[in-house]
Amino acid sequence: MLRLNRKIGGGRWVTALIGVLAPLPLWAFGLHQPEVLKYRVYYGLISAGQVQFFYTPSQNSVPYKLEIALRDSIVWVELNSRYTILGHHQPRPFTSQSYHAVQRENDYRADKRVVFDAAKKQITYTNNRDANDKAPPVKWDGPIYGKMRDMFSQLYALRMGGVVALKAPQRIRVMGLKEPFILVQQPAVSIPVAATEKPLWQVGMQAQDLDGKLSRDSWLITVREEADKTLTPVKIQAQTRFGHFTASLIDADKTATPTKKDRPR
Repeated sequence: MLRLNRKIGGGRWVTALIGVLAPLPLWAFGLHQPEVLKYRVYYGLISAGQVQFFYTPSQNSVPYKLEIALRDSIVWVELNSRYTILGHHQPRPFTSQSYHAVQRENDYRADKRVVFDAAKKQITYTNNRDANDKAPPVKWDGPIYGKMRDMFSQLYALRMGGVVALKAPQRIRVMGLKEPFILVQQPAVSIPVAATEKPLWQVGMQAQDLDGKLSRDSWLITVREEADKTLTPVKIQAQTRFGHFTASLIDADKTATPTKKDRPR
């Protein structure tokens, strides 16, 4: 595999793709149900690899674990990153504890960790491979900042909200790697499907910084409403500074616990 001497932003766009799926009211999700989701990723019309999600429920005092693996399939790009998130379902479902990103993008390497410290009521960032890569602690307290989750936990929190929560516009505060940002959510619209098929909805979102400046990055997400009223993202289209990306669901297993062989390495 040819390795280019630059960072392509793979961790950024996959984080944006997934982090756009933000927190909505919680009411219908099996917190104790393991799950594996697999997506095919396209860069324009080119098949660029896969993103896989592994959810292992919490047991007693053991945190839940979200594991995400991103692997490329393009000969001129090396992209093999993994993300591990730990958290608890108290005081509310999917309360973040830590977020760990190990990124390999061509010649770029990073080992980043975000810690949600409930005792100190702050969120801290560390890059274990670059001591000069720093960020000040972020307040994690109060009715607004105290509800922030990491972006991947937000994905699973979204799926408890049901379609009703998607129908109204929202401005949602999310914790990025170094600082919070706001997701501006547009009202969802129904997609016509056959009477025998599960309902589909589309919702558009755009990132905004805390000063009110909108990002050039935007997303169009298609979700499927399951029989238990939870939502499964089936297609995510992202227009980013790196180009147009699409992630399409290719497999969803909601019965088996992820095996050691299946988990990201």
